[in-house]
Amino acid sequence: MMKRHWISSDSVGVFIIGLAALLRGISYLPFMVSPERPPAHLLEQVAPPALWAWPWLISGVLCFTAIIFPRFTPPAVGAGIGLHFLWAVSFLVSGGRGWVSSIGYGAVTALALWAFSRGRLQYSAAVPILKEG
Repeated sequence: MMKRHWISSDSVGVFIIGLAALLRGISYLPFMVSPERPPAHLLEQVAPPALWAWPWLISGVLCFTAIIFPRFTPPAVGAGIGLHFLWAVSFLVSGGRGWVSSIGYGAVTALALWAFSRGRLQYSAAVPILKEG
């Protein structure tokens, strides 16, 4: 029976999404971004960056909670993927070179959906060992 490596676990995926969300949340806090700067994309026209910090930070905390309590994995991953998707769309519809920023957010969204929709492989079939002679 083949043993899975820790790197392919759901916990690592949730950690990656959670870390990205926490860092994005921190980047929107007032000590990191000037509230007087012009909005970078559509969602920043709706609400100031300091307000957007909180959904990102909460999503990150939820992801780290899901590492300890796996039953929180679906909502944690959903929150992380949802925010990345919103940012991808927001940058895309903002025009100009927003499509370039949209690529990164969209890639995180697509890769997370791909990874978490695959499920966990069950290694139930034994591989026969062939003997010569």
